[in-house]
Amino acid sequence: MQVPPRIEDSMSSGDKVRTEGSNVTLECTARGSPKPTVTWKREDGRNINIDKSRNFSVPFVEGDILRLYKVSRLDMGAYMCIAANGVPPAVSKRIHLGIDFPPMMWVPNQQIRSPLGGAIKLKCVVEAHPEALIFWEKDGSMLQSNERIKMRVIHGEPRYKLEMKLLISSVLKEDFGTFKCIAKNPRGVTDGAIRLTEEIPITVVPQTTPTITPISSTTQLIINIINQDNFYKQRKEIYGSSSNDVDEDNNPWRKKHEGKSDPIQKQNYQLTNEFGSINGGELFNKHKNYYSLWILQFILNFHFWLLL
Repeated sequence: MQVPPRIEDSMSSGDKVRTEGSNVTLECTARGSPKPTVTWKREDGRNINIDKSRNFSVPFVEGDILRLYKVSRLDMGAYMCIAANGVPPAVSKRIHLGIDFPPMMWVPNQQIRSPLGGAIKLKCVVEAHPEALIFWEKDGSMLQSNERIKMRVIHGEPRYKLEMKLLISSVLKEDFGTFKCIAKNPRGVTDGAIRLTEEIPITVVPQTTPTITPISSTTQLIINIINQDNFYKQRKEIYGSSSNDVDEDNNPWRKKHEGKSDPIQKQNYQLTNEFGSINGGELFNKHKNYYSLWILQFILNFHFWLLL
């Protein structure tokens, strides 16, 4: 006679909690005719880790007994034992395995800078089972939520993982310092530290445009006179040299005009080019502080001779 399978709860494992690193045995006893076959699978569809030290995992295990070696938090979850013997319906039993371990803490950003009045978010990531009691401290005092400071807890996947956040909407001077995120459960306690420091705004100094003072028309007139090519050519014709060293005793202009009044003294002539014109006296008075007298007299003597 054929009898559909059934699972004997009294002879099968119930939900279990074990510490991380221990070995675990799950049992599932089934009756029926013919004798049922028992298959183990994880409810979430992941592979079953038989022995992590050997990196040995399989999608399912057959047999009444499931043995797991050196379990970790990754082995936590629901296991299904499924009994079938070809006579419908097949039956199953759900056994949840919990793995206890002390809290572990990760702090993504341990240094945060903020200006006064800025808004900041401090975050710590916690893994713990059973679920940890979590809170924030500042300078040894436990923080409480208020209008300016908010605390949030976000559960992740798997469920033993969560994020704890501290939000400050407007940073004050007394907020600068070290914050601690703390997590504790029956297996242990841990904490993480985040240092908040003041960010000094950078003051940008506007660049100033340098002021370029244009040279006067008189100065430009002198520069133009000095730079003329025919000046050097004609000086060579007059003095027999283009050198600046001039023998004033043999100056042909002086020989030619010996006994005549000095043009600088008379100051009655005028020099002209595209930049303007100036008389000799004005030229002498304006530039006597910038040029030695003999250079200026030499320039004026030469151009006075050209104007004759």
